[in-house]
Amino acid sequence: MSAHPNSLRYRPLTRGLLAGLILAFAGQSHAADEVRATFSAAYQQPSADPAAAATDSAALRAYPLYPWLRAARLKAQLAAGQPQAEAGIAAFLSEQGEAPAGRELRRLWLNKLAERQDWTAFLAAWREDLGDEALRCRALDAWLATGATPELAQSLAERWVAEAELPAECGNALAWLRQQPVYDAALIERRARSRLVEGDSARARPLLAELPAARRPPLEAWLALLDNPAAGFAQLAEGGRSAIDDQGLRESWQRYARRNTDAATALLPRLLVALKPSMATTEALTLSAALPLAWSRDPGALGLFQSAAASGEPLDERALEWRLRAALWNGEWLQVLAWTDALPAKLASQPRWRYWRARALEALGRTDQARPLYRALTGEFDTYGLLASWRLGQAWTPPSRRLAVVGPEARAALAALPSYARAEEAWALQLRSIASLEWRATFDALDPKLRPALVAIAGQWGWYDQAVVTATRQGMFDDVPALFPRPYEGEVRQAAALSGTPPMWIHGVMRKESVFKADAVSAADAIGLLQLLPSTAKLVAKRNQRPAPSREQLFDPAVNLPLGALHLRELADRYQGRWILALAAYNAGARAAERWRPTDGAREADVWIENIPYNETRVYVQRILLHAAAYDWLETGKAVRAAAWLPPVTPSGSP
Repeated sequence: MSAHPNSLRYRPLTRGLLAGLILAFAGQSHAADEVRATFSAAYQQPSADPAAAATDSAALRAYPLYPWLRAARLKAQLAAGQPQAEAGIAAFLSEQGEAPAGRELRRLWLNKLAERQDWTAFLAAWREDLGDEALRCRALDAWLATGATPELAQSLAERWVAEAELPAECGNALAWLRQQPVYDAALIERRARSRLVEGDSARARPLLAELPAARRPPLEAWLALLDNPAAGFAQLAEGGRSAIDDQGLRESWQRYARRNTDAATALLPRLLVALKPSMATTEALTLSAALPLAWSRDPGALGLFQSAAASGEPLDERALEWRLRAALWNGEWLQVLAWTDALPAKLASQPRWRYWRARALEALGRTDQARPLYRALTGEFDTYGLLASWRLGQAWTPPSRRLAVVGPEARAALAALPSYARAEEAWALQLRSIASLEWRATFDALDPKLRPALVAIAGQWGWYDQAVVTATRQGMFDDVPALFPRPYEGEVRQAAALSGTPPMWIHGVMRKESVFKADAVSAADAIGLLQLLPSTAKLVAKRNQRPAPSREQLFDPAVNLPLGALHLRELADRYQGRWILALAAYNAGARAAERWRPTDGAREADVWIENIPYNETRVYVQRILLHAAAYDWLETGKAVRAAAWLPPVTPSGSP
């Protein structure tokens, strides 16, 4: 167990006292190692023998993680069918309350109770926050068996409408629901419409057979448009008749326009003439055609957005934001200013749109109005604060104050929490799942004003991803050293020297990609600190005359960081040192980044970033710009000048 800095107040020691303490600590350390070894062996292979606990030493019983051993043994007893198991589980859960060690045990026991339909005991042990959808269905069976309430039918009906498919364990409850008054034509139609909105024809179609004939035509017309949208919309544009209603028309058109942008744009004028829809529906159809054009940075998007705005109908956030991006891409600064002025207060107050309002004022020559807006933004720890300093021609200093401090009050409060002792010991043994559960319990139990201490403690333990997550949960964006740790410093410097990639970019990408978890694996099988695909890593290694890494070797920071840094450098070189393009390519692939380059002249870097069509990649580039600035400041202690990072983005083939 690692000692924490400042955990002992320093005072001078005599030689004899010092020798005595060394011997005492050595003895304690040996005893701690013994009990850890005993726990680990017993926990890895828990005994199903109810008498196993009788031989546990007093030291093991006092060990912080002993409840997890007890839970593991009870699970083994339950699996083995030991008759004493359930009584033991009930006693354990009563003693432990909602402590994390009992959650999985409770889940397993509830399944056993459901198997034998012991519904009274089931409901006594049931907890809604277990997050197990199948068990929620068994809870429905329990409530039905013990006396259903009117609220139960309505709750189940809402769940049935909202979810694509309920677990098979809900079969009994759904059969009961179909016999209840709430299961009427209106409910069935709601379910059918919710599935049609998702394009789920397979689940929507059989529902229509349950509806009265008078309710079917709009839904049947909607289904037909989903099945063959090109033919269906062409027929409507020619004046063909249809029973489809406004919702079906809007939703099916949105789906069609997203996938067939050019065809939808060409068809829209004739469709509006033929259908003569309401102003609201006209706007919805126009916006559905405009959005895919904006994502493709097609200049036609701007005209459609302007046309939709003429209806006077309120727009949703996505439309408000993308019409502004279309205006930015096309350099329509008067339109940008007008549309930022028209934003609702929730959006207008965001750093993003405050920045773009200032940019519009600057572009229109009204710098006396733009500069105060920029200056206000520079005081915020935000990408737009960094960009505002760039526009002012100034260096940027991230606002920073130390919040992650372990004071006496926090130390005393943590010492009183068993979950904290368990989290510390689980982390020391690298039992990450246990450590995470106990850490969350500690966070929830701690006074909010003391929680920043947890950020400092996680950093001291070397649990860097937890430090970042815990700081972020509290909005601790002012504590830059806590929010941007620098683990693997030696490996980062070696990778930087090898590749020529500045350390700030390596740190920034590592923080975003893996949050410093060397064993991170993504759903796409990207591995390690810089989340390299094995195929990419091998190609980078080959191009740079380095040994081809195995999949396992990519978990090693000494292998992963150099290859990732070389990959970053290759991308930066491909784009003539334009790091924002390199970052976009690192996240979305070089083909996507190349596709997003302008075709009709250069765009300023901030305009190009704002118009990245993938939300994930746009946020990725913006976040890493901020991360790099924070790491540059931490490294040098000097204010950051981002101008060199933000050259204009030119068309492919241009310098």
